[in-house]
Amino acid sequence: MCDLPGQPNLTATYCGGVGISEGARLCVLTHKQAHDSMTDAERGASAWITTFSQRLGPASERNGLSATWSSEEREISVWALEDEAEYQSIVFYASAEGRGAFEPQRPTFPTGAGGFDFGLTPKQARAECKRRGGTYGEDKEEGILGFACDKLTVHSPLQIEAVGGLFCASRLCELTLMLRGNRARMVDVLEAKYGRTEPYQEQATGDCGTESTRYMWIWALEGKLTGSMKLVLACTAALVYDNADGNALRDGQRLKRKQTY
Repeated sequence: MCDLPGQPNLTATYCGGVGISEGARLCVLTHKQAHDSMTDAERGASAWITTFSQRLGPASERNGLSATWSSEEREISVWALEDEAEYQSIVFYASAEGRGAFEPQRPTFPTGAGGFDFGLTPKQARAECKRRGGTYGEDKEEGILGFACDKLTVHSPLQIEAVGGLFCASRLCELTLMLRGNRARMVDVLEAKYGRTEPYQEQATGDCGTESTRYMWIWALEGKLTGSMKLVLACTAALVYDNADGNALRDGQRLKRKQTY
């Protein structure tokens, strides 16, 4: 993967060789444009979507201001993204060879999700929910304080219906995003950013009797778990983030249940 001279917004990936060398083939292009606001990023993505729609016809998949054109020869995706206070419009192009060969450099564990940062106090979480136009509520179960923020505004390539969270020692340590929309698209968006992972199934639970399919990403440092992200596709679709404290909390709950039986 390399930046192209004179094209600061373009990153190229070559297949079948190293860099621009004999036998190497350009198979992936990524165009990232920084913007001053999410509104500008959405305008940038919208302009790209209009251009590709005129040249290629309707998108194979469309979700608000994200769109994908897929064929046997290539895949083109466009979306607008708010990521840690940075606003970008992104165009991703991959040839058939590039789709199988491309693995993005994996980012570090997120500092937050759905507009909420890990480490927030309940008061700060309430204020953030209100700032995003949401309805805030709290509850406590087994001595653990949690919150839910419904009908909030979040700029994301995923369709977020609500955000919930748990507090460890009065600091936000787990975040759950309730999602809607195309589930295959959810997996594609997450794997494009964090790398591929193998799904696993669990037996049907709950009232709807739907088998659960789960995707897991784990971050560790020197043998210690520093963060985890889990996409759960069952009756509903949920994306769960736990930092180190959140994982310790969940491990303690699992141990307590084992000791109870």
